[in-house]
Amino acid sequence: MTKKNTTLLLLLVALVFVFMLTRLNNPTERKMRLFNVDSLKIATISIFDAADSLSLHKDGDAWRLTAPVEYKANEHQMKNFFEKVFNAETSKTAISESDAGMKIYQISDSVGTHIRMLDASGKELSHMILGKSASASTPARKYNSKKIYSIDRSVNYLIKPDAERWRDKFITNTDIDLVTRLDVSYKDKNYSLAIADTSWMYDNGFDKVEIALNDPIMNTMISGAAKLMANSFIDNDTEYYIEKMKTPLLDVTAQTFDNQTIHLRAVPYEEDSKKLVVQLNDQQTPLFIIYQSMVNQFDKSPEDFRK
Repeated sequence: MTKKNTTLLLLLVALVFVFMLTRLNNPTERKMRLFNVDSLKIATISIFDAADSLSLHKDGDAWRLTAPVEYKANEHQMKNFFEKVFNAETSKTAISESDAGMKIYQISDSVGTHIRMLDASGKELSHMILGKSASASTPARKYNSKKIYSIDRSVNYLIKPDAERWRDKFITNTDIDLVTRLDVSYKDKNYSLAIADTSWMYDNGFDKVEIALNDPIMNTMISGAAKLMANSFIDNDTEYYIEKMKTPLLDVTAQTFDNQTIHLRAVPYEEDSKKLVVQLNDQQTPLFIIYQSMVNQFDKSPEDFRK
């Protein structure tokens, strides 16, 4: 072996030694899954604390809220839950095993937030309790265990058992490219917008205006009817607003290529002058609360399209 090769070999050995020494002095902490559960086996999720509770049930590939109300679950909320809470990891070393730790981390049975998961037969797969998050971590423990572990992210905002957070916010959720006609009555304006060959046609009975298919104002209006989202819901005692819907502030009917009809009515929400109560397709419940600014795009005259 030449002197040059010997020098390179010794250098390589030295580098390996330094690398191994560094690893020994800075061992990587082993992690474990918070929920050691097969996600495909989960049929029911219950989340509850001292003040609120809710239950979710898997229906095919979709999740539904089953308590305190029956409603389609918010897909975005469910995605965040599984990605950021269900898949969360903790260190294998407990940060506390004492009664004092229960108090410090606000993770006792009566103070923490419980997450229970059941399979289709009702068998419990997991029952965890999460305490109050710090800026970048959340304490967690198994029910009936004092060993408290730390999730390396704040997740309290994702597990609040507030039903409105978990409800699907879409009032309407139709592909905007399928909409072929809008009939609108808003305030003192009455008009229709319909596809005519390669353009839209505005018609209020007196004026007609041809509008490009890709007109941004037109696209915003179609989206307002086809992708309208709620801020909150009215589930009970809807009779008062149902009666008010006989003389709505806003009345919009959308037609689609596949012969679907979307009918929206809206009246002022008496508890907040900036909001409206919306009814979809004559259904009695729920009614939906939105900000009036979300429908101001329907306040259009011919001049708005003559640009």
